[in-house]
Amino acid sequence: AEAAGAGTLAAADDEGRTPFHVACRYRASPAVLAELGDADGGRSALLIRDTESHQTPLLVYCRHASDYHGLRVLVERCPEAAAAMGDGRYLPLHRILSTFNLAVNVDCLRLLGAAYPRGLDFACSNGMTPLALLCESYASPLATDIPKLHDGRTTLERCLSNKIWLMAKYLILASGTNRKWKAREDEIRAAKSLPPRELVLHAAVREPSSSVEIVQLATIIHSDEIVEVDSNGDTTLHICCKRSQDGSTVGGSFGNDNNEQPDDALVPENDSVFERVNEDIVLNNEEPAYPESSSENREAISARRQRQYSKGMQYLPILKHILRRNITAAGRCNNDGKYAFNILVEKGATWQGGGVDKVLKACPQALFSYDLSNGLFAMALARTSSLSISDRLDEEQASSIGATFQLLRGKPTALESASGRSATVESPSTNRREKRKRA
Repeated sequence: AEAAGAGTLAAADDEGRTPFHVACRYRASPAVLAELGDADGGRSALLIRDTESHQTPLLVYCRHASDYHGLRVLVERCPEAAAAMGDGRYLPLHRILSTFNLAVNVDCLRLLGAAYPRGLDFACSNGMTPLALLCESYASPLATDIPKLHDGRTTLERCLSNKIWLMAKYLILASGTNRKWKAREDEIRAAKSLPPRELVLHAAVREPSSSVEIVQLATIIHSDEIVEVDSNGDTTLHICCKRSQDGSTVGGSFGNDNNEQPDDALVPENDSVFERVNEDIVLNNEEPAYPESSSENREAISARRQRQYSKGMQYLPILKHILRRNITAAGRCNNDGKYAFNILVEKGATWQGGGVDKVLKACPQALFSYDLSNGLFAMALARTSSLSISDRLDEEQASSIGATFQLLRGKPTALESASGRSATVESPSTNRREKRKRA
């Protein structure tokens, strides 16, 4: 490599692959990769993309090898390569988690996460973050291990799920959602002279990309946290209810400030490293190409991923799981005086798909407990049923209307101020119409 020089390392075949691409594709040893990286032009060669799938050598290595020592050699020689995208907007952190690979461990993720921290919240072209890809790629061993862990037939240390959990825990706690929440939580606790703490189960539920399997695993490992509340008095059920069905978190645990969420823009703003290493790449919006798969199979894979692992698809299974493990959480108010039921109704969740019926069934008294003075809650409750006229939704509509009627019958004053407010709002438009008529 030293004798060849920069020209040879940059030389490419018909598909744009350099010697570095070939070495990474065929799992060259860390010593060989170090020789290539230390040669003249080695660092710049790590940013060259092939013409077939726009992959840098680091992306190729993350797909085919993923040995920690080899990965460390590549990242240390060129940390900027961790921000370089390939087809499908995959960063190396996405690529290393896109398939099941026993060689991958939490140290690999920490290495890539430290080199480009914004990649932890970055979504590829199908909307999946690194955590969402991990949930998909490792769903099968999780589904196998979790029942055994629940009934005590085995211990976590003897399961592959232990390794998966360490990776998931790192991605959850390092995500933008939980970093911002943790900073505010620590600030509130410090003002009250309380020691800092880390509620991992709450963090797993709060993270929009968490799957139900990851939350189940967190519940087993941190079972003592199921009854804990954060500094806002939110239980895990409150936090789950604040997750909307499109995957975002409504106000986290600190009110309705949607600006608290990580930026998922196509190109991160004010990111000079990202812009520099990706300025010449030509991206498409398709799923990354897999040579062994036909175009039809790739489309099917992409559709399945978006259907099963999009951020909002795991919301209802997680809510059901939390209710099964701690049904009493439905009867607890947070510091704002709200039950989980109140949060669901206020954010416009649907009766069945949004879990309103399940939370109300767990705590029927929540129907009459909330401040109803402005009348808006009763009207929001009436809208929880679907507007579709499909026959299969008749029962849902009847249940929602029945709950609204029960609320008004128990507290008939719930709409008094709402009717007055409505009249006040309509009066200006009425006056304008009268003026036009007179004119």
